[in-house]
Amino acid sequence: MTLEEKIGQLMMVGFKGTEKSDEITELIEQKHIGGVIYFDRNMKSPKQVARLSNSLQQTADQSTHSLPLMVAIDQEGGDIMRMKERVSPLPAQQDLGKNASIEDMYKVAKLNGTELGSMGININFAPVLDLSKTDKRSLGQDPEMVYQYGRKAIQGLNDVSITGALKHFPGNGRSEIDPHVETSSVEANQLDLENSDIYPFKQIISEMDNQKFFVMVTHIKYPAYDKEKPASLSKIIIEDLLRGNSNMKDLSLPTIWKWEL
Repeated sequence: MTLEEKIGQLMMVGFKGTEKSDEITELIEQKHIGGVIYFDRNMKSPKQVARLSNSLQQTADQSTHSLPLMVAIDQEGGDIMRMKERVSPLPAQQDLGKNASIEDMYKVAKLNGTELGSMGININFAPVLDLSKTDKRSLGQDPEMVYQYGRKAIQGLNDVSITGALKHFPGNGRSEIDPHVETSSVEANQLDLENSDIYPFKQIISEMDNQKFFVMVTHIKYPAYDKEKPASLSKIIIEDLLRGNSNMKDLSLPTIWKWEL
């Protein structure tokens, strides 16, 4: 592959419309992008999404290297659901953390993955491992519980051939600001972060097959590690802490950066 083709394979893009457009076709054929992400603007019904996925994969198959696309979505449950009127009503993670057993967590993730797979989606940007008492996207404040439930969520997705994503490393539960909109900074020290916020990530990374999930990095700043750059742009956090730390199992751990447009 050329350098341009390799760079294209690192890109996951969004696009408008519920059918394959000239724009996304060109990105697949000419820019060699590696993946697409669906939002509500792309989704009307499960059948329509399945047709769209098949159409995009056919274009990828007919391109230079015939590499299949990563097809992704944010399907966490609660308010973070795409096409929520046409899929199972999944509880928010906070509700699962408070009221569900660990096996219920597995069953919900497996159901979610089964529905996504039927639409040609192979990556779900979930579960959220941020520690929070109030955020509905969070499983809760207990690092051990979040790790155990998060692990079961990944297992449930994997068992129906869906790749999950742990987010938002190194954990942005301490911030109430949307990092897609405003700049935020977490002032905790390294020891505090590694014993709490980072703990669920570290445990899952050390125990599970790293090729079966991604890690999504947050845009928040962590001055304890990098005083200048947000986590998503920080070599210290991505390369040294996440990939290079001896407590983190696999140096080839797939990492996702996500900007919403």
